[in-house]
Amino acid sequence: MKQLLFFQITPQKSFWKYLFMMLLLITLNATSQENEYEQNLKNILSITPTQKKIDSLESFSKFIVFTDYEIGKKASLKLLEYTRHGNNKRQFLTAYNILGLATHYTGDNEIALQYFDTLIKTAVVLKDTLMESKGHGNCGLVYERLGNFKEAFAQYTYALKCAEKLGNQSMQASSYGNLGNVSVRLEKFKEAVSYFEKSASIFIKLENKKATANQYNSISQAYDGLKDVNKQVEYLNKAETIYRSIGEKRALGTVLTNLGTIESDYYHNIPKAIKILEEALVLKKETEDESGMATIYINLSAQYASQAKYAKAFSAIAEAKKIADYQKDLFLLSKVLEKTSMIYRMTGDFKNAYKYHIDFIVVKDSILGQETQKAVAEYKEMYESEKKQYEIDKLKKTEEIDKLKIIKNEQQLEKEKAQRYLIFGALICVLILCIVLIRAFIQKRNNANILQSKNEMINAKNDALQSANLEISHQKEIIEEKQKEIVDSINYAKKIQYALLAHDNLLSKNLPEHFVLFKPKDIVSGDFYWATEHHGKFYFAVCDSTGHGVPGAFMSLLNIGFLSEAIKEKNIFMPNEILNYVRTRLIESIGSDGQQDGMDCILICIDGKTESKTITYAAANNEPILISSNEIISLPKDKMPVGKGERMESFKLQSLSLQEGDVLYLYTDGYADQFGGPKGKKFKYKQLNDLLLANSKKSMNDQSNLLVNEFDKWKGNLEQVDDVCVIGIRI
Repeated sequence: MKQLLFFQITPQKSFWKYLFMMLLLITLNATSQENEYEQNLKNILSITPTQKKIDSLESFSKFIVFTDYEIGKKASLKLLEYTRHGNNKRQFLTAYNILGLATHYTGDNEIALQYFDTLIKTAVVLKDTLMESKGHGNCGLVYERLGNFKEAFAQYTYALKCAEKLGNQSMQASSYGNLGNVSVRLEKFKEAVSYFEKSASIFIKLENKKATANQYNSISQAYDGLKDVNKQVEYLNKAETIYRSIGEKRALGTVLTNLGTIESDYYHNIPKAIKILEEALVLKKETEDESGMATIYINLSAQYASQAKYAKAFSAIAEAKKIADYQKDLFLLSKVLEKTSMIYRMTGDFKNAYKYHIDFIVVKDSILGQETQKAVAEYKEMYESEKKQYEIDKLKKTEEIDKLKIIKNEQQLEKEKAQRYLIFGALICVLILCIVLIRAFIQKRNNANILQSKNEMINAKNDALQSANLEISHQKEIIEEKQKEIVDSINYAKKIQYALLAHDNLLSKNLPEHFVLFKPKDIVSGDFYWATEHHGKFYFAVCDSTGHGVPGAFMSLLNIGFLSEAIKEKNIFMPNEILNYVRTRLIESIGSDGQQDGMDCILICIDGKTESKTITYAAANNEPILISSNEIISLPKDKMPVGKGERMESFKLQSLSLQEGDVLYLYTDGYADQFGGPKGKKFKYKQLNDLLLANSKKSMNDQSNLLVNEFDKWKGNLEQVDDVCVIGIRI
C-alpha cells in the first residue's frame, strides 16, 4: 500500500475560522467548485499585513494541493514569491514542497523532480534536515511512479537517514514503509515484510491507528508474494477492523480489493469475490483513488472472464489501462498487459494473447532489470554498513583516548630516532660531496683534451650549417608572411562577430544595471551574447556554440542568424518556441547524420509594454542563477542542447517573478571549467556561484572587475581552456 507523502497538514485555527466564513460567503454566489477555489485564493491575496497573508496562503496551499492541483500550483507559486525575501525559511521550503506535489499530481513528473531537487539543495544549505527528508521522500514517490525503483530506493534511504538524524519516529516509519513498497515491486518479499513490520511497530507506539492499519495491509501484500494465504488474510482482517472503526473508506477499499482477490484465487467463490470487489470499487470512486480503481478493474476483468463474460472483462481491463497510461505507472501497466493476455487466451485468440504476453515481459523486464536489483542491494548494503560503522566508531572512541598517551610517547621516541639518523646522514653527505668534487676535477682535466680535438671538427661543420641556415631563414620569412595573412583574416572575422554581439546602447536602454564579462579563448569565440527588440519585447541570449576559435565562431554566426530569423521574420515570441525553431533550422542546415553541432543557450524575454517584473525564459543545458534576499537559487533548465542530441523534446517555457534588487546571472561553462588554483583543478560552478553571491550587492562594474581578477588569479600561467561569458543583470 502506498505510504503517505512526506507532508503534514497543520493549519492554524485562525486560518480555518477565516476560511470557513470565506467559503460560506462564496458558496452563495459560486457557479462551480473551480470558481470557489479561485475566489478563495484571491481573498487570501487581498489580506494584509504580509505575514498574516503568508500564514493563510501556506495553510490554503497545503489544503488545496490534494483537491485542485492547478489552484495548488498557483497558491504555492505565490507562497514562493512572498517567502523568497525575509526570514520565512521554513515556509519558503514548504512552497517548493507543495509546488512539487501539485506538479507531480498533474503528471509533469520531470518538473516535479526539479522542484524537489531545489528543495533538497536549499534545505541542505539552510541546514533544515526535516525539509530535506521530505524532499527525498517525495522524490522517491515520483521515481517509484515512473518505474525507476533504483533511484526510488536511494531517495527513501536518504529520507530514512535524515529522519534518524532528527529522531523523528513518524518519518522513520514512513520511510520504512516506502522501502517496503519498493521491495514488493522488486519481488523481494521477505525484505518487504521486515520493512513493513519496523514501520508498524513505530506507528503502534505513536498510537496512529490509520498508519498502523496501512502497514498491516502492506504486510498482507508481501505475504501474498510469499504465497502464505493464512498470514495474508490475518493481516487483511486486522487492517479491515481498524479501517471500519475509524471510517477510512479509501484504505478500506484497498483491503476489500485484496480480500475479493483471495475469495476468487484461493476459495474459488467467484460470485462472492465480485460482490466484494464491486463494494471496493464504490469506495475507490467515492475517494477518487484512480490507482485503486485500476487494481479493482484488473481483478474484476479476471472474474468476468472466468464466467465467460468476455465483453465485461475487456471493458474492465480497458478502464484499468486508461488509468495506467495516464499515470505512466509501469508496474500497473505490466499487470494490465498480463491480464489482457490471459483474457485473450481464454477466448482462444492466441495471436493477441501472445502479443500482449510479450509486451508484458518487456515492461516487467524493464522494471526488474539486473541493474536496478543490483543498485537497490548496494543502497541497502550502504545504509546498513554506515549504521554498523557508526556503532563501531562510537565504541572505539573510549579506546582511542587510552591510546593517545602511548602514541604520544612513541612519537617522541621516533622523533629522537629521526634526529640521530639526520646527523648521521649529514656526515655521509659531506663525505660523498668530497668524493664527487675530486672526481669532477679529474674529469674536467680529461675533457679539456677531448674538447680541443672536437672543436676542429665543429669548425668544419659550421660552414655547412651556415648555408643551411640561409635557406631556413628564407622559408621562415615565407611562413611568417602566410601566418600574418591568416591572423589578419581572423582579426577581420573578429570585427564581424563583435558587430553582431549585443550593442552597449541596446543593453543600457533595456538593462540599466548590468555588466558583461566576455573573454574568448582565441581571437574569435564560440560563446556569444545577443539581443534584439521586436514588437515591444526585449530578447537577450547568452549562448555557447559547439567548439571555440574559428569553428565555434562560424557556429555562433549561424546561431545568431537563426535567432534573428525566428523573431524578426517568423514572428515567434515565446522563448521556448524560438529555441525549438533554431534547433530545427540547425538540423536542416547542418544535417542530422549523427552531428552534435548546436549550442547551449539561455534566452530571456522582457515585455517592455508592462511594468511587471515577470520575465519568461527558456534554458538549454545552462541554468540561470538568481540571487534574491542574499540567497542563491538555481533556476530550472532543460537538460538538452539546441541541436541534435539524445533528447529532442520541446523546450519548456519558464516564468520568473522578480523583486527590486534581485540579481540575475547568465553564464556559459568556460569560467567554471577553467583549470588553475594551487592544485591545477577546475574552478567549478559552486565556487563561481559563491563568488557571485558574495559580491552581488556591489556595483555591476565592481562585480565585473572582481570576476576578471579572480579568473586571472585562478588561471595563473595555465592556458585558458574555453571561451568565457558571464552576464549580470540587476532588477
